[in-house]
Amino acid sequence: MKKHWTWLLVLAVLSLVVAVPALAAPPAPGNKGSGAEMGLQQRAGRALSATFQRRPARVMGTVVSIEGNTLVVENEQGTVKVLTDIFTRFVIPGVESPGIADVEAGNYIVAQGQRRGESFHANSVLVRPQKPRRLGGEVTAVGTDSFTLVTEEETVTVLVDDQTHFRFPGVEEPGLGDVVVGEKLLVIGQPTDEGAVLATLVIRSRPRVGEITGEVTTVGGASFTVERRGGAAVTFTVDEETVFLVPEIAEPTLADVQEGDTVRVRVQLEDETPVALRVVVVPPTAAALLGKMVSVEGSTVQVETRLEQIIAVQTDSTTQFVIPGIDVPTLADLREGDMLRIGGEWVDTETFHAWVIQVQSQGRVGKGNGRILSLGDAEFTLGSPHGTVRVLVNDETRYRFPDVDDPGFDDLEAGQQVGVAGLLQEDGSLLARWVGRRR
Repeated sequence: MKKHWTWLLVLAVLSLVVAVPALAAPPAPGNKGSGAEMGLQQRAGRALSATFQRRPARVMGTVVSIEGNTLVVENEQGTVKVLTDIFTRFVIPGVESPGIADVEAGNYIVAQGQRRGESFHANSVLVRPQKPRRLGGEVTAVGTDSFTLVTEEETVTVLVDDQTHFRFPGVEEPGLGDVVVGEKLLVIGQPTDEGAVLATLVIRSRPRVGEITGEVTTVGGASFTVERRGGAAVTFTVDEETVFLVPEIAEPTLADVQEGDTVRVRVQLEDETPVALRVVVVPPTAAALLGKMVSVEGSTVQVETRLEQIIAVQTDSTTQFVIPGIDVPTLADLREGDMLRIGGEWVDTETFHAWVIQVQSQGRVGKGNGRILSLGDAEFTLGSPHGTVRVLVNDETRYRFPDVDDPGFDDLEAGQQVGVAGLLQEDGSLLARWVGRRR
C-alpha cells in the first residue's frame, strides 16, 4: 500500500514538470495557435498600446453644476462631465491648496486629462477669471456711477468704480465726468448677474481721419467741394476749428480758397460727414523738401537732406507750421532732429523759401514675434529673443487668428506665440496696428 502511494506521488510531480514548460513556452515555429487565442492576444495588445499611447486632451467651458467629484461643464460642443479624484490637481488664482470644494458654478475652467467614453477624467483643473466682454456703441445717458451704451445688438448699462480706467486722448485724468451723451465709446469689462457690465477700461473711440488731394470745384459759405483725380467729388464741411494754409496769406480763411485751386485736405468723418481739419492750398509752382532740422538761426532753419546736403530754409510771417500735439505752433517749437516736410519754392540751389513746415510724426514702424508673457487691460507683454515689449492695443488694432471668426483682444492668452506690427511710442512701447496668432 505504501509503495502504491509513493508511485502516485512520483507520477503527479512528473506531470507538473512537463505541464509548466508547455504553458510558459511560446508557440513553436509554424504553429500559429487557434484563431480565438490569436484574437485575444491582438485585442489585449491594442488595449495595452492604447493605454500607454493615449494623449492628454483638454476641456474648456463654464461649470454649470457640481455633483460630488464631478464637474458638469458647458461649452460650444455641449455638456461634458469632468471626473476628478484625489490625484486631480486644482489651480485657482488666489487660493492656497485648492480643491474641488473651491470650484463654484459659473467658473470658467480648463481641464487637462483623458476622455473615457462620454466622460472626461481630469488630471488637472485650472479655474480662469471670467472672460471679459468687449462692446462698443453710443452713449445715450450718463448717471452718477454708470452710463448707458447702445450697441448694434442691445442696450447695456455700464457700471464704473474706483478700479475703472478711462483712456480719453487729450484729457488729463479722465473719468465718468468726461463721458458725454452722443459720443462713441469702447468698453471692456466683466458681465454681472443682472446683465450689466462692470467696466475695467473705457476708451474714447478715435475718429476716422484721412487725407484727400484734388481740385476745388465750388466754394460755399461753410463748405467746399473737391474733385479727385479719378473724378469722384467730395464736399467738406468747415467750422471754427478748421485750419487754412494759403501761401503768402498770414491768416487765411475759407474765403481765400478759390475754384481751381489744388488743395490737400486733412479730413475727419463725423457721423459719415467729411469735416475738414486742415486745408492746404498747393500753388502750381510749389516744391517740396524733406530733411532733418539741424539748427535755427534767426528766421532761417538749417535742414540736412538725405543726401547730407545742408539747405537754408527761409521763413517769414506768412510761413505756416504744423506740429502734432501743438495747437498754434511757431518757429520756436521746432526741435533739433525733427523730421520736416516743407512746402515752398527754391530761391537757389542752397536756399529754400518755406510756405509750410510740417513736423512728421515721431512714431516709427516696429514689428516682432514672441510669446505672450502676461495680459492687462488693452495691453500685453511680449517676450522675444531681443527682450520684453509692452504692446498696446486700441479700437483700430486688427487681429488675424486662424480658425477664429471675428477675432479680438479677448482671444489672446498667456503663452501664445504671436506676431505684432505697429508704431513705436516715446516710452518704448508698441501701439499695435496688427496682431497675428500662429497656428
